[in-house]
Amino acid sequence: GKWKLSPAYDVIYSHNPAGQWTNQHQMSLNGKRDNFSLEDLIAVAESISLNRTDKVINEVFAAVERWPEFARQAGVNEKTIKDISSNHRLGMVM
Repeated sequence: GKWKLSPAYDVIYSHNPAGQWTNQHQMSLNGKRDNFSLEDLIAVAESISLNRTDKVINEVFAAVERWPEFARQAGVNEKTIKDISSNHRLGMVM
C-alpha cells in the first residue's frame, strides 16, 4: 500500500443532467450518490479517524463559497460559474 495522487478525473467538474454517465455524482459518499447530508460527511470523517472534523469541513465549505471568485480569476465564463455554483451544497455547513 503506497499512496499516490488521484487522476484528474476524480477532481474535475463533470456534471451534466442529460448525460448518461454524468447525471449524478460518480463517487459515493457514505454509500450515497446523492442527497448527502452533514451527517454523511461526519460519518466519513469518523471512518478515517479525521481529527478536527468540524474545522476541516468548515474550511472546505469556505473555499467552495469562494468558487465564483476563483473561477473568475481563472477566466471561467459567467454561465459556467453559475451552472457549477448551482450544484454546490453549501446549506449543510456546521
